[in-house]
Amino acid sequence: MVFKKIKKIAKKHILRSIGRFLYFIGLTYLIPFLPVLLASEVSLHEFFNKSVWISISLSGFGGLLIFFSSWSIRKTLRTLGFSTILPAILAFVLSLKSDNGMEEKIRRFAA
Repeated sequence: MVFKKIKKIAKKHILRSIGRFLYFIGLTYLIPFLPVLLASEVSLHEFFNKSVWISISLSGFGGLLIFFSSWSIRKTLRTLGFSTILPAILAFVLSLKSDNGMEEKIRRFAA
């Protein structure tokens, strides 16, 4: 009986860990494409190539694994939010500190 509970808890943690990893990898794979989309005049139809679809698929599959580990939308969204906010803040700060003029592009986009 105790082993069944341990097995169930371990399965949940393994699913959640794999899901968070896949979600993070998907977002990490998508980040380099976003400045290209903002800076270029390419239409969305031309922009979505295999790489973008792979990153969206990884993120979606990771989100599903996180949901299947908890069966709660609230816990899933909380986990996805925490998995997203730190890399997003770090990417934003690093893009502002870079010398390639990303700050001007963000200001132009926000204006």
